[in-house]
Amino acid sequence: MTRLLTLLFFCSLLSTNVMAAKLAPGDPAPEFKLQDLSGKKHTLTDLRAKGPVLLFFWSTECGFCRVMAPKLQKLHAERAAAGLTIVGIDIDFNMRTEVEAFVRERNLTYLILHGSLDNADAVEAYGVPGTPTLAVVGRDGRIVYYGHSLDEATRHANK
Repeated sequence: MTRLLTLLFFCSLLSTNVMAAKLAPGDPAPEFKLQDLSGKKHTLTDLRAKGPVLLFFWSTECGFCRVMAPKLQKLHAERAAAGLTIVGIDIDFNMRTEVEAFVRERNLTYLILHGSLDNADAVEAYGVPGTPTLAVVGRDGRIVYYGHSLDEATRHANK
């Protein structure tokens, strides 16, 4: 049932032309206030105070996300001390136990944000066409990269 709801959500995005809202380099990044798995709220403004932020819109059902998550974990281990913040924004709105298992099984230590309607608002604000989608936000709050390539996102996060 939850898979069906996720599919219906993305179909509703397509029918409301949200995809047309795709962000481009130089655009202001939409602000958000989302909660992590422990219930603590995080804002984009607070996260980018340390440096660039790499946003990873993902789902436990996405095969590409399953491949990308450990690569992001490695990048997190290499670059967190230098100021890069990696944030996984989960789109599995009603699948908290599956998300927690996914994170635990892969030993993910980068920030995972999960919370039904708030995450849906972020997905809409960022015009996420599907998973995985990556966005790099600079310290100035502007989009540096928006797309699906981890190599490109990493290259832009180094700027």
